[in-house]
Amino acid sequence: MPKNPTDARSGEDDLTDVTNVTDVNDAADAADDDSPLASDEAALRRARREASLARLAAVRARRGTESRPAAATAIPRREWRTTPPPPPPSYSSYPPPFGGLDEFTGLWRDSSSPFAAPSGMPGTTRGTQKPLTVTEALTRIKSAVAGTLIGVWVTGEVSGMFRSAAGHVYFKLKDATGLVACVAFAGALRKKPADFRDGDAIEVTGRADVYARGGDLQIVVDNWRPAGLGERWEAFLRLKAKLEAEGLFDDARKKRLPGFVRKLAVVTSAQAAAWSDVRRTLARRTPWIRTTLFETPVQGDTAPEGIVRALAAADAGGFDLVLLVRGGGAPEDLDAYNDERVARALAAMRTPTVTGVGHESDVTIVDFVADLRASTPTAAAESVGPDLRHWLTLLARLDATLQDALNHSLRDAMQRTDRAALMLASPETVTGRSERRMREAEDRLRRLFADRTGLLDARLAHAAERLASPDAVLEAKARALGSAAERLRAAGLTVVSQRETALRAVAPVLPAILRQLDLWERRLDDLSQTLKALDPDRPMRDGWTRAERAGEILTRAEGLRRDDELTLRFADGWARVRVEEVGLTPEGNGKDDGVGAGPSGGKA
Repeated sequence: MPKNPTDARSGEDDLTDVTNVTDVNDAADAADDDSPLASDEAALRRARREASLARLAAVRARRGTESRPAAATAIPRREWRTTPPPPPPSYSSYPPPFGGLDEFTGLWRDSSSPFAAPSGMPGTTRGTQKPLTVTEALTRIKSAVAGTLIGVWVTGEVSGMFRSAAGHVYFKLKDATGLVACVAFAGALRKKPADFRDGDAIEVTGRADVYARGGDLQIVVDNWRPAGLGERWEAFLRLKAKLEAEGLFDDARKKRLPGFVRKLAVVTSAQAAAWSDVRRTLARRTPWIRTTLFETPVQGDTAPEGIVRALAAADAGGFDLVLLVRGGGAPEDLDAYNDERVARALAAMRTPTVTGVGHESDVTIVDFVADLRASTPTAAAESVGPDLRHWLTLLARLDATLQDALNHSLRDAMQRTDRAALMLASPETVTGRSERRMREAEDRLRRLFADRTGLLDARLAHAAERLASPDAVLEAKARALGSAAERLRAAGLTVVSQRETALRAVAPVLPAILRQLDLWERRLDDLSQTLKALDPDRPMRDGWTRAERAGEILTRAEGLRRDDELTLRFADGWARVRVEEVGLTPEGNGKDDGVGAGPSGGKA
């Protein structure tokens, strides 16, 4: 334990000053354009760093052997320095044996001047210590304040916000009596974009920094949140854990969205921008959907109850899908969608649901409960289903497929027709054969007629020579011959005409018809025999019955129990019976083992 507060302060100063000098040297090593030190001082900086580290180790070893008062560890440094410390001892009393870090000032001392002290110290002369440059002084200040805000949230009102072309955001955070500059670099904003604006009350966390070129104290922001979000966030996490433990977020309970939506319910406010975004998106993408608005307040104390009533009405309306949407706003504006009553009402719905609440970075309890979460109201409207262009493309593809199938069927039919035509005789061939036959018959008739006429002429000439009065005989014969010739000619022409008509009518199709009729007759006989053989009711027409139990046909008596209900099928109907007794016959005795099958079936 130190003998007095001065000793305790001295030990604290030793560690703090050595640490600050080490940070200064680290900053000097890493600085480029912010540090004016020349490159030829690199070796000196490395030597200073090594000496500083050695001195720091010595101080820590010395402090480890001392027991610090418990009150001093709990009281901030500035508080237990309320009484002015006694002046430090003269430098002549503690001459450093070599150049390095001074024990009391934390400054570097040259080994060539072991007793030199900075200007303004007791027993020293002004101007004997090399002064610090502005950059060096700012570097020391930067190291001193670097860890003061780590893990601390700072709250205030945004003022003078400016966004650079590189994506960095510069602004000032102020309250009633103070103001501090802040910067949020683009890398830190990837996790959470800076969507606040001037006048918003926010909380930031990060590290304190000094901008060397401007000499400004600033906070380098690592994360931010709206003011008062801490309590709200804790309530959000508690409710989320509770509902998740009850299984309201499980994927197994989530319903599949319909593939084609015709009727859509939208739960939001009629004055909300979300309703306009949804209508505009649906009119552009899916104009055939019939949309119904279930109006409700979306913020305020009455919003949760209104949303619950609107969800119940939409669920009872027979809609294909329900959208629960709301535009962006402050975190407190979204409290209705983090309400337990709304979450449970959403989980109890039978209709599939989609939520689109706030901006893309906003997450609410209803997003976890809904069957699908969309980042914005517009995205929720787009998730209803594919747009009109998709369905038109699908119809065009189906039409092309149908056309291809139809063309394929037509080509197959044409090929079958061509093959059938090759198998049949052509009409020209049949007609040509008939005409040849008609001409041949006509030639034969003409030759026959000519031969018969010549024979008769010869006989008449011979008779005329023998008759005494040839004129009368010849005249009578001539009349008879003329009449016979006319009859013969008429009969020949009639026969030829009838045969020609019959040949013309029958010749083209008669061979094919006869072949097809013969083929059909054979196939009909085969099918008739097969049908008769496979007829399940054929045995019943011979006096047998079929037993069934619960639609199953029974072929054996084993397995039957008393009081089993059976159905007996007859050739002309059926009967429902109950088994009273079951008797089994030995296998292979030639008797039928069916239940109730045949005129001498078992007892039922």
